[in-house]
Amino acid sequence: LIELFLVRYLGYGWEEVHAEAERLEHAISSRFEDRLADLLGEPDFDPHGDPIPDRNLILPATHLVPLVLMSEGASGVVRKISHAEPGLVRYLNEMGVRMDARLKVTAQIPWDHTVHIQVEGDDQERVLGETLAALVSLEEG
Repeated sequence: LIELFLVRYLGYGWEEVHAEAERLEHAISSRFEDRLADLLGEPDFDPHGDPIPDRNLILPATHLVPLVLMSEGASGVVRKISHAEPGLVRYLNEMGVRMDARLKVTAQIPWDHTVHIQVEGDDQERVLGETLAALVSLEEG
């Protein structure tokens, strides 16, 4: 909730918000958390795509596939980028690999464990190593 608040209302970049939220989450009361949830419209996911439990601590259902496991020719929409070092998240963002971006896997190269992708709206092919591709999860289709 705090991450989403920082992005929506205070202009933080989604690549920098995790560390700030970590510091704040230990200082807020449950009353503040409830009001924050109300203000944000009871969101299901944070800015990185991680599920946010509801007031009964039930997580929303997700059906995501890590980019590293997607087949050649498959496509989908980025719904989660696992928490990582801000510079790494910024790098993915600069490559066009960001939340809600539509990606297509153009090749999976088993010899060097790279995933070749194309971001919708851009003809340039991008190459991600196995470690980076494992951080990105998509909703197929």
